[in-house]
Amino acid sequence: MKIKTVLPHSKFHLTRYHLLFLFTLSFIGIFLSVFSYTKLRDLEQTKFSTEFKREAENRIFALQRNINDKIDKILSLKALFDASEQVEKVEFQTFTKSLLQYTTGIQALEWIPHVPDAERWLYEELARQNGFSDFQITEREEQGLMVRAGKRDEYFPVYYLEPLEGNEMALGFDLASNPLRREALKSSGDTSEMKATAKIALVQETRTQTAFLVFHPLYNKEISADSVESRRKNLKGFVLGVFRVEDLVEDTLSVINPGGVDLYLYDENELNPGKRFLYSHASRNRSETSLQIKNEAAIKQGYYYSMPVRVADRTWQVYAVPTPGFLAEYKDWESWGVPGIILIFIMFCVGSLFFILDRAEEGRRHAQALAQTINKLEFEIVERNRVEKALLKEKENLNEALAEIKTLRGIIPICSYCKKIRDDKGLWKQLEAYLHSHSEAEFTHGACPECFNKQMEGIEQIKKDTEH
Repeated sequence: MKIKTVLPHSKFHLTRYHLLFLFTLSFIGIFLSVFSYTKLRDLEQTKFSTEFKREAENRIFALQRNINDKIDKILSLKALFDASEQVEKVEFQTFTKSLLQYTTGIQALEWIPHVPDAERWLYEELARQNGFSDFQITEREEQGLMVRAGKRDEYFPVYYLEPLEGNEMALGFDLASNPLRREALKSSGDTSEMKATAKIALVQETRTQTAFLVFHPLYNKEISADSVESRRKNLKGFVLGVFRVEDLVEDTLSVINPGGVDLYLYDENELNPGKRFLYSHASRNRSETSLQIKNEAAIKQGYYYSMPVRVADRTWQVYAVPTPGFLAEYKDWESWGVPGIILIFIMFCVGSLFFILDRAEEGRRHAQALAQTINKLEFEIVERNRVEKALLKEKENLNEALAEIKTLRGIIPICSYCKKIRDDKGLWKQLEAYLHSHSEAEFTHGACPECFNKQMEGIEQIKKDTEH
């Protein structure tokens, strides 16, 4: 009999327990990868946020210090006027030059007297005598031309100015002729506080830079100025600082190492959203030197850090935005590399275990199939031996029967009278003796009815013959 062992047709040989183990190990690997990625990303984000906040605050605090320093110059100039009955032009120039000698970022320091209309001619004449032969109180037309100021009750002209170079057109300009300047003048004079304007364009500006003014009022010292009415009556004038936003910001950041931080400045006090933007500073790490103007909503959609700075009575909101280079610098490979390595290692282990367990299971199945085959073969061998023995016994029996049948086969000579049979040796034997010697048959003697009747008839006949 031909034995054929049929093995499983599946490509893989793992049991469901093996698969459950490998699935659990894979799940643990994925969990560890996700967990490590989350933790490393959080650490990276924390590191990035901390460093960016430090860089942003470094710049914003420096800007606030620079603004405060510039405002201190205005307060120093106010102190000069407070200490003198009358500050002459030369005295003003000498003092302001000393203030500006080691200071950058200030466009000009000015003295703005309060000039009633009745005294206009006097102020203009004194200015001409001090060397400004063409001096007159002016205003700016809508077309941008500087013309003699129209008649009004009072004027606030730029009377002293330092430095003069580059600011000549501002000399004599009546600040009250401009709504933004007039508003700041009025508010400062009425409250006796330092006030800053919203963003303006300077009359001496040749470029499209944003500027602002900071006023501090001065009053006649002989009379108390403890109410709005008394302040208006005793207003002597204003000391004034003129600043370009770009110059102020760039002067601040010029001494700070570039760190991949862009700045956007907005005026919080400006109610018109379209006029809130003041200036944007592109990090010196950038290839481009200017930034597109962004509204605050667009900035807040991305990553940013913001802080307010005070400019006199106004609040500027400064938004610090990281450059792409700054973001790339703090995107460490560990946040994705370590989880990737963990995942690859776990998957390698899973794959190796899968292969090992699959081969082991395949070997176990082959061994089991081989053992089953061996058991089956042993059973068949035993069964064959039993069958062979039975067949051998049957064969012997058949051989014996055949041998007996063969002995009686052929022509048997028998006497037709006495029924004796002649054997192979030529001897005549009784039928019973011959069959007994050639078979295992045993004989018992009796008489058939016919013979019995014949014998009885003979006996009766003998009896009759004897009687007669």
